[in-house]
Amino acid sequence: MKKNFFKNKISKSFAKKWHKFKIFNKRKGWLAYHGIERSGSNFLCACLMHNNIDIINLYTKPSKNSTYPQHKHFRWYEDKSRIPSFRTRFYNDLKPKNIFELNKICKYPSDTCHVIIRKKHAEAVASIMNHGIRMGWFTSRKNALEEIESISNDYLSYYNFWEGMQTRFPHMVKIIDHKELIKSSSPIKELIQAFKLHFKGKIPEKYHFDRVEQSRVDRKVYYNADDIKHYLKK
Repeated sequence: MKKNFFKNKISKSFAKKWHKFKIFNKRKGWLAYHGIERSGSNFLCACLMHNNIDIINLYTKPSKNSTYPQHKHFRWYEDKSRIPSFRTRFYNDLKPKNIFELNKICKYPSDTCHVIIRKKHAEAVASIMNHGIRMGWFTSRKNALEEIESISNDYLSYYNFWEGMQTRFPHMVKIIDHKELIKSSSPIKELIQAFKLHFKGKIPEKYHFDRVEQSRVDRKVYYNADDIKHYLKK
């Protein structure tokens, strides 16, 4: 167990150093991935890595009290008051007017493309609430329910921003549906074709992984999508 643990740590450390070296030397053909919490971004990342697609923000992690613009969950939208109080690490004053300005802020090559994964509204809100309860973002199920409007507004603002970018820069920004990606590899095939991405290996008809990072099959569910639809209508 310990031997494998240290072996994995060494492998990951080497991978990070190689990634930094590659970013320094490769100035074209990068892809950044995004998705609000519990949107399926880890599964998306696993699919991209399966075919060795170059992900520029692969190793970007949030710090304890804040986060970096390169992070997949970063809130780019204009009205920062819609960032929930329990996600203070995402507060920022950055409001890029276009995808090139966003790439410049992140210190990405100007042609860096962006893929964003999205769950349906009610399903996403339910996932965030369930995760938040398990992670201690909320003091109770009741407290999570009290934050439902805040969570919903955050979700809508997050994806409205990326929808706007996709409309204006369809050759550089693409939103894909989580369920569609679960069903087949078609969204990845379309992404590669649209952005002319370099990839390796054969693309399977459907991606399958025994376990995706941070995703437990036995995790407890407190609210489902139907519950959220009911409460949002009130």
